[in-house]
Amino acid sequence: MASPTIIQKIKTDLRIRHAELDEDISDNIDSCVADLSLCGVSVDDDCVLDRNIVNAIKLWCRSRYTHDIEEAKLYEQRYNSVKSTLMSSKGYRRADDDTDE
Repeated sequence: MASPTIIQKIKTDLRIRHAELDEDISDNIDSCVADLSLCGVSVDDDCVLDRNIVNAIKLWCRSRYTHDIEEAKLYEQRYNSVKSTLMSSKGYRRADDDTDE
């Protein structure tokens, strides 16, 4: 389950003030972290301190919580761009993925 700090950051970004969606938001955060991890991006428990990871999570969640399909596609494209940048950056690669090519 996502930390209360990151849940609050995402709720603020989505302009959600109630707690009714906290569990769903947490699930979406966990899905984003899992997606990043599958691609070799190292996401640790302190991810709330990393602006790039938080930005990726915000974009992921925006794409899930907008009612406009075209806007959702744009957020997803932006998320994929950020994810691609994180994947190619040595600072974000998992130790087992750190190869010199």
